[in-house]
Amino acid sequence: MNKYEPSQVIWSIYDENDNETDAVSLPDGRYSVAQPVSREEYFIAGHEVDVVNGQIDVRASQKAVAEFLNETGDWHVFVESVRPGPIEQTITFSLGS
Repeated sequence: MNKYEPSQVIWSIYDENDNETDAVSLPDGRYSVAQPVSREEYFIAGHEVDVVNGQIDVRASQKAVAEFLNETGDWHVFVESVRPGPIEQTITFSLGS
């Protein structure tokens, strides 16, 4: 199984002008990351992610995604979007390759 470092997780969220952005449509707060492993199961990352003034902590997001990749064997390293997760105070990333 590959060992992914947070620096290998590529932030690919862009604004309407094609500029990379950390702005998200989520309320400020601390979120756990819930990534789907099947239709009904989610991996809950140990790394939490903060949203402050509408901006997400990209580095913490990369750490949580790397943890998910390493624990599950997934290989999708591009973070393409973020949305509210299936459980209160969680977020889920859409990952691509």
